[in-house]
Amino acid sequence: MKLEEIKSKAELSKFIESYWHFDGSHEHELMLLPDGTFNVFISKSFFSIGNSSVQYPAGAYLIPITTKPVRLNCCDDVFGIRFKAFSMVNVVGKKVGNLRLINVLEDCLAKPFRLLDLNSKINRENEIAEAKLHLENLAFDLLNHHYFVNENLREQVNYVLDRKGDVRIASLCDDLGITRQGLHKSFVSTLGIAPKELAMTWRLNYYFTLMSKNNSLTETALDAGFFDQAHSINSFKAQWQFSPSNLQKTNP
Repeated sequence: MKLEEIKSKAELSKFIESYWHFDGSHEHELMLLPDGTFNVFISKSFFSIGNSSVQYPAGAYLIPITTKPVRLNCCDDVFGIRFKAFSMVNVVGKKVGNLRLINVLEDCLAKPFRLLDLNSKINRENEIAEAKLHLENLAFDLLNHHYFVNENLREQVNYVLDRKGDVRIASLCDDLGITRQGLHKSFVSTLGIAPKELAMTWRLNYYFTLMSKNNSLTETALDAGFFDQAHSINSFKAQWQFSPSNLQKTNP
């Protein structure tokens, strides 16, 4: 299996989507598609991102919420945690604006702590079930053992998610009683992404999900809130750098 995911325990589920494992010894490229989440991962060996020749050493890293696919190239196991969008402020705090595409985990945390012997523990594991305890302990540390949820932010994020990205920002602001400037500032300062970018990311995910169910492309485009089939395909290519059909063929 190229990518395996398992759910977190109930007390962490409001912050975490899943724990995951990628076995790079068989297929060396993992494509992380934009889905409104961010990833913390531990790689057992050197890896690179996309077509870059830069090699990153084994260790723990963070990839923030993105609007473009991220291609992770490696030849060994990678274990990760996929966090929900509004957990970003718990993990990195005010450092959101300083995040790059790939970040050494210890350099971008809200409250610094050393990862101790996490890497050596992960290096002994080959299955997600075996590594889950280490990942859970890491998640507790990253959340600072404190389960505060910014309810206003969660309401704003869920407003977009519940409508699968098909929202008008003006309507969101009216319904939630916030100005456009206030909403934009809230998202950028806590998530590192603008409201429109997050909405488009989720709309494209929903479109891709519908397309995978073998519906007609025209029907799928309209259901996902696009004007027509051409609008959906052009938006998909512009954001994800692939046509939806090519992505489906290369990443079943």
